[in-house]
Amino acid sequence: MSSLSVYHHQQPQQPEKILNHVEDITRVLADLQIHFAQHDPKGWPGVEADPRDWQALLGELCGTAVAELPLQWCCASRQAPLEAAQREREAAEQVAEQPRICLVVGGRMLCLLQVGERLYAVRAQRGDLLVIPPGVPHGFDFGEEPHVTLLRQAVPLQSSDAPFYVWAAGFAGLDD
Repeated sequence: MSSLSVYHHQQPQQPEKILNHVEDITRVLADLQIHFAQHDPKGWPGVEADPRDWQALLGELCGTAVAELPLQWCCASRQAPLEAAQREREAAEQVAEQPRICLVVGGRMLCLLQVGERLYAVRAQRGDLLVIPPGVPHGFDFGEEPHVTLLRQAVPLQSSDAPFYVWAAGFAGLDD
């Protein structure tokens, strides 16, 4: 089940709200210009399919033409876990120069977003689509025992001088 937890950066141990209904998650994130939607993955191409098929699917799901940026697969499982350095890179602050399209093809993950002084933790599952606007600090946590297949566009990332409260706060991840 997908969920959204909202925290104030000064109190990361206690969420201000927890949402479990897709409509509520979609509404709260839309107010922040972040697109969230759940889709039925039946009929999606296989992981080994032509990248153009996935590009077309992303365009269809987003309702817009998707830029011809390379697609990037991130797959992690107990049998093939991410190395510690890769896990740290995923969890570190990322700020994209273009909208960041992320589609959970299988499993689950935690997407952490910072907007102002609020931290938004989106627990996404198979079929969930997130479109993160440019300039929004974000990161991904796949858990210590991950099970996720994530498809995203490889967009240019930039660094930010703003403090990124999510990581320094000891934020709860998937394993908690």
